[in-house]
Amino acid sequence: MSGYAALLKIVRFGMIRVVPGLFNFALIPWLLVTLGPAAYGVYSTWLGYAALVANTVAAIVTQPMFRYLPHRPEERDLFTGFALVAACVAAALSGGIFLSLGVSTTFALGFAAFSFGTVIGASVGVDFVLSQRVMRLASFETLRILSILGVLALPLLRGLPLRTEDVVLGLAVSNLLPILLLAGRPRLALPSRAWLLRTLSYGAKSATWLVMAGLPMVSAKTILMQAMPEHAFGAYTAVADLTYRGFALANAALMMWAFPLLSAQFDAGEVAESRRTLRFTLLVYAGLGAAAVAGLLGGITLFQIDAAALPGGMIGVALITLASFGWHGMSIAHKPFEMTQRTTQMAALMALGVACFYASTFGLIRLAGFEAFYVVILSLITVALVYGGIGLSQKLER
Repeated sequence: MSGYAALLKIVRFGMIRVVPGLFNFALIPWLLVTLGPAAYGVYSTWLGYAALVANTVAAIVTQPMFRYLPHRPEERDLFTGFALVAACVAAALSGGIFLSLGVSTTFALGFAAFSFGTVIGASVGVDFVLSQRVMRLASFETLRILSILGVLALPLLRGLPLRTEDVVLGLAVSNLLPILLLAGRPRLALPSRAWLLRTLSYGAKSATWLVMAGLPMVSAKTILMQAMPEHAFGAYTAVADLTYRGFALANAALMMWAFPLLSAQFDAGEVAESRRTLRFTLLVYAGLGAAAVAGLLGGITLFQIDAAALPGGMIGVALITLASFGWHGMSIAHKPFEMTQRTTQMAALMALGVACFYASTFGLIRLAGFEAFYVVILSLITVALVYGGIGLSQKLER
């Protein structure tokens, strides 16, 4: 496939995510102003933990789908049932975690529904992509936006202040309603023991990496929530959310195209071609990263974020952006591990990176007394750079 044709495919899938992405970008500063910095910071931290659970479980389903369905389409019904069970597990985990933290039952149920919908929605989205149902995927994303807008508008139309509970309800509805209306009637098939073990093994290893990669990001918020003033922490979470979700969007659009192609090329023995595809993917991601940094630094006032409240002002904004860029870049850079099915080594390397993050933050903040913001952000950047470099240095060998 030529670079031009590949770019067109990336743009086609990416454009489907652009409108939801722009909506999320607009929603973050709006919530920051509407809820207030303190409430937004707490909401962002809670959502981080719920999303970590949901996305980790979703990865157990979607990563094997990306890996196997391109050349085994007959397994589609097996993955449908697998996704349904996984979604129930995610809902139970999220609800249990928030109840154990002592939050209200409303929040616990809301985040449980959000997690359930995230897992099912992720599997449905992958199925749309692999089956080339582009317009159905576009309709799915559009309905998600309309759903959350409807829920958030209700209290405002009644003259009531927007509460965090309303936002959580909106997230849950926006995940569930498109599934009910557009996913279609599920067709389930009973998997064999061998299929289940193969799928769980591959998905769990990828998910293990994902949960380890997610822990430092949510831990960063937990650490800085205690170390920063409420207003400054609200500004930090807004910048972190904008950049993290933005690069997640870019990563998702790229990997929807790249991962199935990499899998097909590698399985066909086209090792050199798969290496070129990986390099091209990284090049596009780097270009998106440069554009994002320039855009955010140039238009920070449009997002109504008080950059001056952050340590270093705009330097702090740039560092947060670089950390988000590097963190999502890791999941592209480690593809040589995944393609050669050395996911155990991949997870071990990530575990080492996570251990270094916690050791540095504990040692430099609590023992040495360094400023928490710089320690946390620079630790994230360092781990991402070292991990990505090691991943890219691996050989693609069958």
